Amino acid sequence: MRNRTICVAIFWLIVMLFVSQVNAAENIIFELVAKQQTIKVGEPLTIDVVFSVPESHISELPESYDYDLEFFYVEKEGVLIGKVPSFFDKFKLNNSQDRQYKATAVLFYDWLERKLLFEVPSNYSVRFGDLSTILTVNVEKPSNVEELALSLISDPNDYFFLGFGSRVHGEKHSETILHLEEVVRRCPETVLAKWCEARLGLEYFKDFEKKHRSIMRFRSAKTQGQIQEPLFDKAHLYLTKGAALPDDFPIREEVLLQLGVAEFINNDLIKANSILDELATKYPNSEYGKQAVKAKAELQEIQHRESVQPKDPNHAED
Repeated sequence: MRNRTICVAIFWLIVMLFVSQVNAAENIIFELVAKQQTIKVGEPLTIDVVFSVPESHISELPESYDYDLEFFYVEKEGVLIGKVPSFFDKFKLNNSQDRQYKATAVLFYDWLERKLLFEVPSNYSVRFGDLSTILTVNVEKPSNVEELALSLISDPNDYFFLGFGSRVHGEKHSETILHLEEVVRRCPETVLAKWCEARLGLEYFKDFEKKHRSIMRFRSAKTQGQIQEPLFDKAHLYLTKGAALPDDFPIREEVLLQLGVAEFINNDLIKANSILDELATKYPNSEYGKQAVKAKAELQEIQHRESVQPKDPNHAED
């Protein structure tokens, strides 16, 4: 017990030393990386913030690095037009060989000024705090259908729900859901519609889980044709469509995980396995990627158990 306590203390000492050394290191620069440096007005910009730790600073790298709140500064033609909180508090170890850490952010809406961040066509520059590279972004004029999509979610509550999934209760929440569904219905090919589909899928799946506490019982009843649930059907539909988001879009990881569960509930184990495989392969260092590895192992156990001893249709596990 004493040895374990000493080991834990040493580990946290290493982590604290790592944090203090990274904070103090003047030669560590945050690099901003975006797969798309040309977007249209109203499209979100996904940015990776990465940095590498020199071996001289610390030999053993922790899995993550806590970071105080920082801001992205956005300039248009040399004039500061936006200051957006990063909304992440950790950098995850992305590549141990390169000693690289990464965090991902989506720049879309200026929460302080309550307006789109890239609201007019122009060249913009983005930096992270005071020690980062400068990312240049070209913003082009939106198409007519993209302008329509933007006009359908003009309420700040819509943007907040879209970005963070934080619901506004009562009538405002119902209005927000209707606004996002209207974007999907009228502008299905836009990136904004795919984002709306992803968020709606997660929201409906969350409501489904609240209503049906036992997924195994629901799955058994559904397989036997004993139950129909519109909440699940909506969640499955929107999650499937939302999975078409670009790979680097942060919400996509959570969408894939819940879609894998939804396919399991649908008793499509091949598709569930395929989705979990994609999640674990494409995002191996993320929280959801690691959950996918565990979920695959659980799925294999269930498959084996059901093949050896088929369940009584009138009985299901909790």
